[in-house]
Amino acid sequence: YGLYLRHVKNLQFENFRFNLLNPDARPAIVMDDCHSIRISNFSAARPDGNRPLIRIIQSENVTLSGFHSTEKIAKFVQVEGNQSGNIKLFGNDFSQVGKAVTKGDGCRPGAIRKRSNL
Repeated sequence: YGLYLRHVKNLQFENFRFNLLNPDARPAIVMDDCHSIRISNFSAARPDGNRPLIRIIQSENVTLSGFHSTEKIAKFVQVEGNQSGNIKLFGNDFSQVGKAVTKGDGCRPGAIRKRSNL
């Protein structure tokens, strides 16, 4: 509902918030075949249902940091695809998040690194 990235390389996106006027089941951010992406200092309204806030598909070298939320979110990020790797989560506040990481179809073990989260 907020940002859809496909075939993107070398993008930095920071200091933003996505709000919703009406419920939406889509993830706030979708990345498909993206490389060297940095998203930092952000928050977003939660998607309807049990959907992830961020969906990463066949993407690598993605860094998500500085996330904070004032509402409960079921899932933060879902990573899919055997090409996904080097997904880094650090410095995020997951106190309102049910599950920080879910792995979808084809996600390799070790594709996601999570550290120093609040």
